[in-house]
Amino acid sequence: MSTPGPFHLNNTAAFIHRMDPHAVHTAATDSARTVRIQVITPPAALTRDGQKQLVKEITEIVTRISGDPNQASRTWVILTEAAEGGWGLAGTAYGRQEFAALAAKAAATRAK
Repeated sequence: MSTPGPFHLNNTAAFIHRMDPHAVHTAATDSARTVRIQVITPPAALTRDGQKQLVKEITEIVTRISGDPNQASRTWVILTEAAEGGWGLAGTAYGRQEFAALAAKAAATRAK
């Protein structure tokens, strides 16, 4: 989606859980500032190019905010697709059909 509408913007959220770097360990070190981002999307919301772009941009944002150029190598981005019909919002289980209707409604609104 190149231009998200109010539905998307009002339902896009981030949860940030800050942890002491000494509480995170890798196999190579007993202290690592590792960032894990999980993005959950409706089924087939991202093309392969969209996946690559999203991971790249998220990693760049986290690295820039951290001020540590090495942060990129410790930023994990996990893309997860909800099952068909498994994206529930406001009492509705959204699947491809429901999302297509939302997209059509958004396109009609933009055309006005």
